[in-house]
Amino acid sequence: MSVDAERGRLTVDHGDVPGYMPPMTMPFRVKDDWVFQAATPGCRISANLIVEGKATWLENVVVTPVPGPAGAPSMIDGATEPVPGEAAPPFSLTTHRYKPISLQSLKGSAVLVTFIFSRCPLPDYCPLMTERFAEIDRLLLGDPRFASRVRLVSITIDPEFDTPGVLNAHASEVATIDGKVPENWDFATSDPATIRKVAEAYGLVYGKEDGQIVHSLRTAIVGPDGTLVKVYRGNEWKVATVVEDLRSTLK
Repeated sequence: MSVDAERGRLTVDHGDVPGYMPPMTMPFRVKDDWVFQAATPGCRISANLIVEGKATWLENVVVTPVPGPAGAPSMIDGATEPVPGEAAPPFSLTTHRYKPISLQSLKGSAVLVTFIFSRCPLPDYCPLMTERFAEIDRLLLGDPRFASRVRLVSITIDPEFDTPGVLNAHASEVATIDGKVPENWDFATSDPATIRKVAEAYGLVYGKEDGQIVHSLRTAIVGPDGTLVKVYRGNEWKVATVVEDLRSTLK
């Protein structure tokens, strides 16, 4: 689909990985530099998907060029990059607790927003975002100065599957701290059109093609006054950086 040599990633439209993940279109890390000289949008590859701890990558890559003009299949990409310092994109959703939540209702708190889906199988994508949110919340809840002043919102990009009930079960499985999901952390969903609008407003490439999930990663801090403070792209941001940015936002 696309080649990003600078970040060492290929975005691949892949088939079913039996017993592990359904067909999707996702970026994968590749360690061999030669691949980025050989691969072009539209070519075919075969490779081994390696999942080791919290990391994933492709290795043993074989590139098969496709005759004729190269061209990547179209991706759903109506995303616009939000601008820090401007009003954050609003949202009005339903949480895993079956309660309404909106950016307006969270004014007065610093809000950390990310996008996930419960069926994501790659440990360095949605599961990593959730794990980092748990780390962030654990650190903040342990500090009385910030415990009641930060809200976390994980918005699904698979709303057809991720109903409030599914998200409730998912949150109980992956987001518990001291035996329960913290009150300041919500997993949220809505109808597909609303989710698409919110995701794209935060710069997320999100959609489906031929039943395959297409998505990037975006995490953002919204200030207590509703201003967009910072946007983190991809999965390379650190917990300590975000915690410090949240604390600076509240000072």
